[in-house]
Amino acid sequence: MLLAGKPKHGKSWFALDVGLAVASARYCLGDKKCEEGDVLYLALEDGDRRLQRRITKLLPTFGGKWPERFNYETKWPRENEGGIEAIDAWCEAHPDARLVVVDVLAKFRAPSTNKNAYEQDYNAVSRLQGLAIRRSITILIIHHTRKGASEDPVEEISGTLGLGGGVDAFLILKRTGSGRTPAVA
Repeated sequence: MLLAGKPKHGKSWFALDVGLAVASARYCLGDKKCEEGDVLYLALEDGDRRLQRRITKLLPTFGGKWPERFNYETKWPRENEGGIEAIDAWCEAHPDARLVVVDVLAKFRAPSTNKNAYEQDYNAVSRLQGLAIRRSITILIIHHTRKGASEDPVEEISGTLGLGGGVDAFLILKRTGSGRTPAVA
């Protein structure tokens, strides 16, 4: 699943809250009870201190206790440097894995080449999608939207249509007058 939104619109906070809810079998998104399982949160734009501060802010929602099933890393190999295989190995070591969050796609995907842009975008997410299917887990990929709005939500995702085409589903996080709203597609 791809979660896209403008920079600083709360995508990482949203994903972190969901990850903590899954790791503790708590509710998220209001009334959605999560199936408990192991979580791997790849906070590739954060350092340990920043991520720990964020978790500490969210923990009162979870009774103040750090969930044992919540794992995070701030450094991880890129997709083309063994990153997907490393996620697969983590899943192997955690048979109750339920969720992997890749925050943010640009720090995980292989650097751009002169190849077809659609093909690069599709490949950047489709290998993760294949792993999610094979392992029966959810992989939530954080990404950005483009500047202009569109009638079609998939066209709001930064990059080519290959990103939307390479995942099973996507969410667009938008800020409205009443707060932030995820648009599911």
